[in-house]
Amino acid sequence: MQFPACMSSVFSETIMPPKNIDENIQKMTQERRDELQVEELPRTLGAATAELEKDELLISVLGKELAEKIIKANKKEYKEYCMQVTDWEINHYLYRL
Repeated sequence: MQFPACMSSVFSETIMPPKNIDENIQKMTQERRDELQVEELPRTLGAATAELEKDELLISVLGKELAEKIIKANKKEYKEYCMQVTDWEINHYLYRL
């Protein structure tokens, strides 16, 4: 099976997964997470897009042109999302007017 040239470096490097954690990370204190070196995933599309922009490996795998299109589309989508007024906001803030 042939892989594109940009993929050859991905498969030539050994990446080891982290140690297994047999605890509920949602119930851990931040100190325990730090001790176990638990990294959190981005919580929003905006944060995930910012991480993608910094990830040279993923950009090289996707290809610069495709990565740029994904980043542009994600930024547009996140901006539109942030402009929406949610039911929660209406229920919690509208009565204050």
